[in-house]
Amino acid sequence: MDRDERGAGRAAAGGGAARPERGTGPRPPAFRRPFPAGELPTVEEARRRILAAVGHPPVEAEEVALDEALGRVLVKPVYAGDDVPGFHRSTVDGYAVRSDDLRGAGPGRPVRLRLVGEGGTGRPATARVGPGRGVAGPQGGRLPRAP
Repeated sequence: MDRDERGAGRAAAGGGAARPERGTGPRPPAFRRPFPAGELPTVEEARRRILAAVGHPPVEAEEVALDEALGRVLVKPVYAGDDVPGFHRSTVDGYAVRSDDLRGAGPGRPVRLRLVGEGGTGRPATARVGPGRGVAGPQGGRLPRAP
């Protein structure tokens, strides 16, 4: 930043915004050079380093009641015994259509389909997807049955 005779700052020629003086403002993050692949530790060495940094070996697994599990870490994945919900549902708002009906579609080459129904989150679509037909559905809604 240049200073005029009165000591007031003015932007340097070039029409850009005034730049902060050296040493002010946030510093860019400091990145280290990546390790060459030959210098990466083995899995055993990485585990040893992690345990040394944490200060203790892994704790033994224990089974606790659900209301005591807050703040704990799972030892293995948990799977539901049943599908919830118990039907195929849409993950986004959209339309159920047959892929065969969209063959050849693209920018500048639309395909026209007839909207024959709409599903809801609490109710299934009453119409079925058929040739040249589409069914609207909201996120979380039950997908219509195929013909």
